[in-house]
Amino acid sequence: MSSDGLGRPGSESSTFGNRAVSVPCFQFERDGSFTRREISKAEIIEYARKKTALPPPRLIKRWLNAYNDQSPNLDMLSEQLDIKGDYKRQRKVLRKYLKTSLQPRDLRQVDPAFPQKPAIWVRHSAIIASLEQVRSIIFHDTMLLFDPDNSVVKRCTQFVQETLYSSGYEEMFLPFEFRALEGFIIFVTTVLEFDFLRVSEEVKKSIGDPRSMLTTTVLEDMRIDKQKLSHFISRACIVHDVITELLEDDEDMANLYLTEKHRSPWVIRDSLDHEEAEMILESYLQIMDDLTTKAKLLDHEIDDTEDLVSIHLDTLRNRLIMMQMLLSVIGLGVALGSLIAGMFGMNLPIPIFESEFSQWWFLGTSVLIIVLLVVVPFFSVTYLRKQSLYSGSIGSPMGNFDGVD
Repeated sequence: MSSDGLGRPGSESSTFGNRAVSVPCFQFERDGSFTRREISKAEIIEYARKKTALPPPRLIKRWLNAYNDQSPNLDMLSEQLDIKGDYKRQRKVLRKYLKTSLQPRDLRQVDPAFPQKPAIWVRHSAIIASLEQVRSIIFHDTMLLFDPDNSVVKRCTQFVQETLYSSGYEEMFLPFEFRALEGFIIFVTTVLEFDFLRVSEEVKKSIGDPRSMLTTTVLEDMRIDKQKLSHFISRACIVHDVITELLEDDEDMANLYLTEKHRSPWVIRDSLDHEEAEMILESYLQIMDDLTTKAKLLDHEIDDTEDLVSIHLDTLRNRLIMMQMLLSVIGLGVALGSLIAGMFGMNLPIPIFESEFSQWWFLGTSVLIIVLLVVVPFFSVTYLRKQSLYSGSIGSPMGNFDGVD
C-alpha cells in the first residue's frame, strides 16, 4: 500500500463487476517508482473525489434537482467557483462539472473484462487513456496501469518510468499528469513506429521484381503483407483520431491541468489557455501524421505493384492468344494442303495418273501444297494485322512488347 491514501490492497483479484472485487495494476509515483498492487472501483472513485475540494457530485446533483431554485448551497458554491451570471449559468457550469467528474461507468474503459475502446477521456480529477492494449488512469500525483500481466503493459512501464524520472527543474515546468500522459503516448508511438518498420521491410521485400511474382507463393505472401499493412493503417489512424479529437476540444485541453486544479480547486481555467498541453500533443500528432502518410503511400505502392502484375499477366495472356491464333492460321494452310493431297490420293482411276505427264502433275500438286502452306498463313496474318487483331509477325509469333521484358 502506498502512503498517498489511494486505497488498501485487495486480497481478491478479478474484474470490476463487483465493487468489493479488486484488480491488479501498476501504481506510479512522482519520482517514477512503481509498485504492483490491487485496487477496486470504489477506491478509485473515492480517491478521485478526495483530490478536489468541491462537494461530492451526488450532493451537487441533489442541489440541482431541488425544488427550490434559489438554493443557498448553490449560491455559496457559485461564489466559491467565481461563477458569474444568473442562476441558469450557474446550473450550466455545475452540470458541466458533474459531466466531467469521474463516474463508475468510466472505469469500464480500464477494466480488462470489457473490450477496449481507444480513447483519451479527460475528467475533472483524472485522465483515462486506453490505447494499444494499455489502459491507464492518471491523477495529479499518481498513475495506474491496469492488466500488469500483459507483456505490452510491462513494456509500457519502462517508457513511463523514464518519462517520470526527471529533475525538480523539469517538474516545475511540466506537471506530473503531463509527464505521465507523455510517457503513455511515447510508448504508443514507439510501438507503432517499430511495427511500421517491420511491416515496411516485409512489404518492400515482397514487391521487389514484379516479373518474379508470377507464382502462387509470392502472390499469397504479398496478399498477407497487404493485410498486415491495412491493419497497421487502421491502428495508426485510430491513435491519430484520438489525439486529434482531444486537441479539438478546448474544454478537455483546459481540464488536463490536474495539478493546477488540485492546488486551486476554486479557480476555473480559461478554456483557451492550454498552450503547454497543445504543444505536447501536437508533437506526437505530427509523428502519427508522418506514420499514417508513409503507410498509405506504401499501400498505394502495393496497389501499383498489383496493377503492374495484372498488366504483366494480361500481356502473357495476349501473347498466348496470338501464338494460338498463328498456329490456327498455319493449321489452316496445312489443312488445305492435306485436302488436296487427300483428293489425289484416293483409290480412284484418274486419267492424268496414266498419262505420260503424270510426274508433272505430281510435281505441280506438291508445289501447290507448299505454296498454300506459305501463302495462306502470310495473307491471313496480313489481314489480321490490318484489322488490329495481331501485332506480331510470322518470324516472332510472341509479338513485340517493349518495356515488358
